[in-house]
Amino acid sequence: MLRFFSKMRYKLAAENKLGRYMRYAIGEILLVMIGILMALQVNNWNEQRKIQNDIEETKKSLEQELENNIFSTNYLLNVGYELSDVLNEIETHKTLRDLKYGFGSFYGKFGIFDTYVQELETENLNDFIALEKRLLPDDKSALFFAKMLKEDIVQRQVWETKATELSLQRFKEFSDELPWFYDTDSIANAKREDYIQNNQIFRNKVIHYLNFQLNENFYGASTIRNLSLVLLWNLQHKGKSNADFGTFLTGRGLVPFKRFDCDSANLVEPDFIGFRNIFIVYNPSSKEVVLHKINRENNENLLTRIKPGFRRIISMDDEDYIQVGDDCEKVYYPVRNGFLLLDKQED
Repeated sequence: MLRFFSKMRYKLAAENKLGRYMRYAIGEILLVMIGILMALQVNNWNEQRKIQNDIEETKKSLEQELENNIFSTNYLLNVGYELSDVLNEIETHKTLRDLKYGFGSFYGKFGIFDTYVQELETENLNDFIALEKRLLPDDKSALFFAKMLKEDIVQRQVWETKATELSLQRFKEFSDELPWFYDTDSIANAKREDYIQNNQIFRNKVIHYLNFQLNENFYGASTIRNLSLVLLWNLQHKGKSNADFGTFLTGRGLVPFKRFDCDSANLVEPDFIGFRNIFIVYNPSSKEVVLHKINRENNENLLTRIKPGFRRIISMDDEDYIQVGDDCEKVYYPVRNGFLLLDKQED
């Protein structure tokens, strides 16, 4: 090849056609440069495709991880609702009953001081967040919720540890105070029952422990469950219609808030929730909706605005309800495992 160009150069020079030779040489150089640039572009394209495939695989794995965590936190929250019933019964009737959800141990009602630890998966969540600089703009919304979810999982682990420490402290206190604490015979069982029903100090410690668990540990579980649901929907339905969002939530164990006319709202006996919860609110209408979270006891009124097509999470307890509009268009009361899907006719 080099000999060919050498002969051609010699021939062109001999024929005094240097200008044509220069144009030919420049053309050859440009062709080589174009070839190199095309090869680089193909390489970059392959690299981007590989990165995008990695992102899609991570998102698919994250979806399954979220499903697992939603299942775990659903179970944990149902335990929390039962514990809140137990707490209400202690405070109202000064009695303590056994639990349905498999917690507790051979010392019966002392099992109320169990730790209620629930392992949550975070490997794929962390992997997704680590891809931040490589994500496309369409994934930024999912990234926002992923970061919020990670913070709440870490925060709940802190409260879970504190609750475990308090649980161990309570068990030690009772085992030190009651020499028959671990006995399983009929006499020990009778002593335990009498102690539970008649010892005010025991009841006070149960009330303190349950309040701590419910309003920190289980409250954190409600935050994680609902953030996981929003993130899962975001990953699975990006760019698609939001029409099935309510069906998506009910399919994972959630229940719509109860809706009432404003005139009858004060006559409603609200459901007993038991502890403060995080709830999902979704506005499917084409305009902004004004919501007032009103506390029935002190009449405190907190205003929030939900943009069209937006989802929000809000904290509520038993005394709170939602009023739509400044002049009250309708009222919603929370329920256990609830969510608020605003009506489209609020346009």
